[in-house]
Amino acid sequence: MKSFAFIIAIFAALLCISQDSNAQETKYTLSDFELGEHVSGEKLKLSKLDGKVVVIEYWGTR
Repeated sequence: MKSFAFIIAIFAALLCISQDSNAQETKYTLSDFELGEHVSGEKLKLSKLDGKVVVIEYWGTR
């Protein structure tokens, strides 16, 4: 039973190592657009957030 747990631990370690080495930095680009008035009253442009992580959550209702 100990050898089975040891084999599983080795397999898990190798799996973690292989996942780390395959990681790639993915970059996505969006065209510059302007959103409506923000809570503070100003319009927000995407180019203002250059270099920052941006999450766009789009909700639509009917």
